[in-house]
Amino acid sequence: METRLSVAELERDVEGALERVRDGGRVVVERDGVPIAVIEPPTSPVSTSVTSWRELAERLRDVPSPDDEFAADLEAIRAAQQPAPMPEWPD
Repeated sequence: METRLSVAELERDVEGALERVRDGGRVVVERDGVPIAVIEPPTSPVSTSVTSWRELAERLRDVPSPDDEFAADLEAIRAAQQPAPMPEWPD
């Protein structure tokens, strides 16, 4: 079900609007009667897993440091790349 709300109505009841979306609805936000935004459920699953800084540090602890040749490898890669073509700016 689609609900149309003005910006002021959305500001007064953001929680209610988000509940409608959570329940599968769609909220069209309008300013002066003109739609300016649509709030709807995501089309793909949203990851709810969050990694803390501590977890990231623990995961990176066992990653080996770059060897002495790493910088030379990067330079070789850069030297082998062709410059990206620059598009013309429209007049």
